[in-house]
Formats: sequence, C-alpha cells, structure tokens
Amino acid sequence: DPTQSHYPTYSWQQKRVNVAGRTRVLRVPFRCTVEITIAAYSLLMIDQKLREWEDLTIPDLNSYEMTSGGKPLLAACRDEAHEIAYIHESVKLALRLGVKAEDIAILCHDRRMVKQYVELNLDLNIHVLPFDRMKGLEFKTVYVPGLATLFDGARGGDEEAARDVRRSLFTAMTRARVFLALSYHGPRPLELDVLEPYMQIAQPS
Repeated sequence: DPTQSHYPTYSWQQKRVNVAGRTRVLRVPFRCTVEITIAAYSLLMIDQKLREWEDLTIPDLNSYEMTSGGKPLLAACRDEAHEIAYIHESVKLALRLGVKAEDIAILCHDRRMVKQYVELNLDLNIHVLPFDRMKGLEFKTVYVPGLATLFDGARGGDEEAARDVRRSLFTAMTRARVFLALSYHGPRPLELDVLEPYMQIAQPS
C-alpha cells in the first residue's frame, strides 16, 4: 500500500519501470473492518494532492468479503495522566474480555511515549511500538495514544509535512483488524476533526 509513509515510496513511473498492462490493483482491504477502513481513508481523502496521486488505491468498501464491526473509538482525556491511565485500563479490560496479549498493540508516534506504556509490555507482553516499527504488522486490537502532539511538527503551512503525518496515522489505524482506539488529552487537534463522523466519541471517566 503506497499510501503508507514510514519508508520512502516511489511510483513505478518515477523508477522508470514499465508495468503498463502487467499490474493488478487489489482494492479489497482484508485486514480491517469496513468501519476502520472508512475512518482511516477519511484522512487521505481531504487532501487533493493525495486524491490525484496516481498510486492512491481507493478501496472497494462494498465487497461482501470485508468484515464489519463497530466504529473506531476516539477518546478525549482530561490530561496526560488521565490518558495513560485510560490506555492501561482499556488494555486490561481487553485481556479480561479474552483478547490475547499478542493480539494487542499500543502504537506511539513519539519514541519517548513508549516509556509511558513499557510496563504493559514487560508485565503483560503487550506490543508497545513506535510508529517506525509498525509497518507490515497487524493486530486484533490497536491503541494509538498521544494524538494531542501528533501534528505539532507539521503546522505553520507545511503541507508536505502535514501530509506525511496523516499518512503515518493512516498506517497506524490500518494495523487494527477488529478494534481501534485513538486518544488525546486536552483540546482536540483540529486535524482530527475529519475523523469525527466515522468515530465513536468517548470521554473516559
């Protein structure tokens, strides 16, 4: 999927590889539920440059082969401590509901954030990974915390930087097969507003 962004991506044309008439585009995203796929692609569809990009694959959301589930969760936490506690409790609840530890991942856009959840990795064997180690992986349940600071380095009119961040978040979201929860603390970043119609909004107690 060339829309994923953690490693340099190039079109066939850029690499001067003539594949005309010899390629087949796979449009059914088997990994994720329909609801997760719709939410993730909403990040890309607001970007005209990405919409016009020759390698952008629009998924077939009407395929009978795609599974369906609940809307992904967007959790609004009061502060950083509240968000960390919410992720810890949510992971423990998933385990009590029968999700295996190896099927749960916490994906962090900042490597320093990994330390906030390292005990879940050490004590419960939950995967706690930075964004740059998540590509190619998939999990039944995925948490993506810390989104309050995700776009900090991509503001000020740098459209290319903002595009890369959206693609990174797209990649994180599409690691989830069944359940996806995004979270932030404090005011919601304006860049996440596009997700609202496709997410279940929650305010953890």
